[in-house]
Amino acid sequence: MTGGRGVGMKAEFHAQYVWSPFDLRLTIGDSAFDLRLILKQ
Repeated sequence: MTGGRGVGMKAEFHAQYVWSPFDLRLTIGDSAFDLRLILKQ
């Protein structure tokens, strides 16, 4: 996962420290939200 403000860093944090299916869904949700914000600009 790349792009967005700190999305990659957040994904790495989730993967390394608190990875779970729930956290993965949250990370993907944040990425999708970030993507929508970027596309609007």
